[in-house]
Parts: sequence; C-alpha cells; structure tokens
Amino acid sequence: MWLSSSNKNEEGDPSSTNVSTTMEEEKVDIVPPTPESNEIPEETVKYTVPVDIRMPDMSDGHDNTVDTWYKQPGDTIKYNDILCDISTQDFTFGLSMDDNHDAIMGEIHVEAGTKAKDGARICTIYHPEVVAK
Repeated sequence: MWLSSSNKNEEGDPSSTNVSTTMEEEKVDIVPPTPESNEIPEETVKYTVPVDIRMPDMSDGHDNTVDTWYKQPGDTIKYNDILCDISTQDFTFGLSMDDNHDAIMGEIHVEAGTKAKDGARICTIYHPEVVAK
C-alpha cells in the first residue's frame, strides 16, 4: 500500500487535505477462531524476578539526587527506556535501561528530589520468568 498526503488540495487551499492511495492485491487467508486458539500458551511470562537498581558510583564523594522518575510502579520498561534523571554537582543524566529483557517497574525506594549515596538502592524492577506448564 502506498499513501501520500499534503496540507493543500490541488487549488492550493490549505484548509483541506488530499490523500491518495494505491493498493496492491494481497491474498489473505482468514482463519476463523477455534476454541484451541483461546487456550493459554504452554509458556507464560511472569514478572517475578526482582532486580535492584542502584545509584551509580560517581566517585565524587557527594550524594546525588534523583530528580524525576519517568517510570512509575507497574509501568513496562523496555530496552533503552529512561527510568529517571539523576543530578550530580556538575551535571544531570538519564539513567536508562540497557537490559535485553522487558521489565516491570516495582518499588521506588528514593523519591524524586531526594539525595542518595553511591550504590544505594533507588528502585526495584521485575524481570520475566518463563514458567513451563
């Protein structure tokens, strides 16, 4: 399928939009649902493995501050998501998730605007555990 749009029609009127489409014929097999398709799969993902996230060690001897939380308890965390902003005496950075697994945000142990020592537990996330039936 090809789709294009513009903010002006052929007469140059910006209040309307032209949209044109070209569709190629695609053969799609439609399979009606069966009772078997509604069954729970053999493997079910459960987010039960706790992982503590700690304040990075900045080696500057100062307590650092969690400025803002971008994820709240129950939120899904994906690869490269930023969990929170952390401020040091010199700069602010986003603490991102660089894990191969999706996770669920669990408990926040250091509230926004609060200082924490290097290595202090700032939150707990939960990784998936695959359980075979």
